This record gives sequence, C-alpha cells and structure tokens, in this order.
Amino acid sequence: MQALVKAQARVRARQVRVALENQVARKKIPEQDDHENHVREVEVGNIVSKSLCCQTSHLFHIFALLP
Repeated sequence: MQALVKAQARVRARQVRVALENQVARKKIPEQDDHENHVREVEVGNIVSKSLCCQTSHLFHIFALLP
C-alpha cells in the first residue's frame, strides 16, 4: 500500500513539474521568439540557396555537354 502511495506521489510531482515547464515555455519573451524565427529563416534560406546552386551547377554541366 505504501508503494502505491509513493508511486502516486511521484506521478503527481512529475505532472506538476511538467505543467510548470510548459508555463515557462509559453511565457517566452516575444523578442526570443522573433530571434528564433529569424535564425530558422536564415537556416532555411541557406539550405534553399545551396540547393539552387547545385541545381544551377548541374544545368551548366548538362548544357556544356550539348553540341
């Protein structure tokens, strides 16, 4: 019986801890969100740029092989 009470207490404690972590995550400063969004945009832009560069390079090679 004591084991059950201890297990229930651990579960309740974890639920409280997770709820508090979620509250903190939701209360982020808007500037942090703006910065994180900007970083994501830059990272995605770099990926797109590299992809376009590779595609362009591939096309140049194809056209160079044509008579």
